[in-house]
Amino acid sequence: MSRLQSKLPILLSVASAALMAVFSARKLASWRGELAWVGALTIGLYLVWLVVETRVAAGEIGRGDTRLDRGTLELYALGRVLTVGAALVLQETFEVGVLAAWTGVVLFVTGVGLRLASIRELGRFYSHRVRLTAGQSVVETGPYRYIRHPAYTGMLLAHVGFVVLFFHWLSLAALVLVFLPAVVLRVHIEEHALARSMAGYVEFCRGRRRLIPRIRIVLLGGTGFVGRAILRRLEQLPRESVEVRALVPGDPKRVASPLVTPVAGELPTLPAGLFPEQPHVVVHFATRQIDRDGRGFEAVNVGGMRALVRALPAACAGAVYGSSLSVYGQGPQEWVIEDAPLAPGTDLARSRVRAERVLFGAAQARGLTAFALRPRFILGQGDRSTLPALLSLFRLGIRPGDGKQRFSVIDVDDYADVVVRLARRVLARQAGSCPVQQPLNVGYAAPLTLSDLHSALASRFGLPAVRLVLPVSSRATRLLSRLPSRPLRQLLAQLELIGLPHYADVRSLAAEIGEDVVAQDPRLALYRAVARLQEVSR
Repeated sequence: MSRLQSKLPILLSVASAALMAVFSARKLASWRGELAWVGALTIGLYLVWLVVETRVAAGEIGRGDTRLDRGTLELYALGRVLTVGAALVLQETFEVGVLAAWTGVVLFVTGVGLRLASIRELGRFYSHRVRLTAGQSVVETGPYRYIRHPAYTGMLLAHVGFVVLFFHWLSLAALVLVFLPAVVLRVHIEEHALARSMAGYVEFCRGRRRLIPRIRIVLLGGTGFVGRAILRRLEQLPRESVEVRALVPGDPKRVASPLVTPVAGELPTLPAGLFPEQPHVVVHFATRQIDRDGRGFEAVNVGGMRALVRALPAACAGAVYGSSLSVYGQGPQEWVIEDAPLAPGTDLARSRVRAERVLFGAAQARGLTAFALRPRFILGQGDRSTLPALLSLFRLGIRPGDGKQRFSVIDVDDYADVVVRLARRVLARQAGSCPVQQPLNVGYAAPLTLSDLHSALASRFGLPAVRLVLPVSSRATRLLSRLPSRPLRQLLAQLELIGLPHYADVRSLAAEIGEDVVAQDPRLALYRAVARLQEVSR
């Protein structure tokens, strides 16, 4: 190996840091407000990252033969320089919004965390170049439990976040056309060398994908409204990238999906064989939502969660749990955030709060990632409650409230997409050793009014004019709910649900999975749902 080649990693790190400091100062000079300090924070973190990796690069000097590398380090470095350089040197074609900026920061930090965790896990066996080290053996711990090359995944993810924040089309082109192919080429060369020389490496590869982890999901509630949508979403993914085991009450044949291994059983009793030995995510939507027999919600919703967290094996990376916006209470909710006080007003909502606490407590104790999802109204294929109930009410000419009350809504298929993305985030966070226990409000960023819902239904079903307006006051409903009448309390809860505003701030969700889902127009989702309801009503 030439002396220049041996010093190249550290030279690249030092040169990159110097150039970045110069061009980022010019770039940020025109930025203002929150966006400016978000950009400065990211540049600072990038420079710290370069310093950290410079220490690794210093160890490259004099470490022997680089012929196995085949020049991929140079190509890899070129792709990185072009991606970052275009982002910083060229003037952006449009101003990135604050929400998009924070999304970029989250992706960047997650990617850097994953990369550094991977380097730490390999220890002295890590090298910037493709080379074999005496005594090197297969590492299957940390991020390597999930994928074969988490350091490269982290590198790419960090630069996706960087491009999102400092966006320019040429930077995106450099990332996709130069940087990504360089990483893929490097991975193939590295795997070829390791497969020939390292005992057990071929077997290690068989259970893991290269850069994006296989999604292994244990699904509870797969026969329900949301569960079926989750299965539809998973069926759209490449068959080799997903594996699902589903807890099915009664006949396992009720879930007839080719990608699902059904396991008969139901909460709170969990059968053997439900959890795979490989890393997986539990997706829990098997909640009791209607108390038809008077047994309440505690046994299934809270007792079932306790049984679930006790049974989670070591291979579990975390969980995604379907909760509800009702945990904030029955009163008016406007732009409610996840840190708002919880004030559940019904037995069902109280059981959801307790189930969330059980999940978060267990996840924190074990260092797992857990998300509790809080939607309000879910529309779309299979909806038997929201739009059908509103249609029945509007056909009577009754409207609770003034019609201006706003609600968070989401189509069930978009909700399923959110769940699948969060399952990936669980795996990514665990691989990067950055677990969180976090509630997330779910819905489109823009709410709908009750009048929007009425107009959409009227356009398809020819509803009569409103003849009776029911005024709804949270103070009055609270007083009336003290009367010893269960049917009255249920009616009042329904009136509060549609007669008062219930919409949430979903920026935390957007920061976790990106803006594209939450930024959709809720009116389009509503009209699709109404059209579908008309079809099934014929």
